[in-house]
Amino acid sequence: NALGSTADQQLLLTMDQERINVWNATDGSLLRSWRFDELEGAARHALFSPDGKRVIACGRTGPGVWNHPDGRGCIRAWDIETGNLQFELTGLPNYAHAMASIPHRDQVAVMCGRRDLDVPGQLLLIDARTGLIAGTASTPSDSQCHTIRFQNGTIQAFINRYAASRWDIRTMKPVEAHML
Repeated sequence: NALGSTADQQLLLTMDQERINVWNATDGSLLRSWRFDELEGAARHALFSPDGKRVIACGRTGPGVWNHPDGRGCIRAWDIETGNLQFELTGLPNYAHAMASIPHRDQVAVMCGRRDLDVPGQLLLIDARTGLIAGTASTPSDSQCHTIRFQNGTIQAFINRYAASRWDIRTMKPVEAHML
């Protein structure tokens, strides 16, 4: 579940695994509502784009359990004004778990990983306007990320409650990693 607001706090965002909703913060009216996946997928995280014009959500598509071998990661963005799907990245080998907004670059960082596969996780840097991947970095194979944030030129992630890692935003190279 997620709760967020635009920078001007005029719009609010709520979500559960199936629906993403945008509300008017002044009068509480529902402005937009989208189903994350028409089949069996589930949203994991959602946020407003840095410019406040889109809602971006990440999660998984495919059969109804998180560790199903046919499940794939997915990132979708909708235009708030029109309600139309603006872009989607589907078929990612790892589930997309958490996101952070990078305002001065109009980008979003997305952490992807699965505990049930012996493949490296990924940190994706995505252009929030177009959905193009602007950078990638490898993460540990079981990178089911719980929290990700942008701070002081780095992307910081807390992974599986046991590790914390940071990557330089310009190079996407690891800065440090700690076992907790």
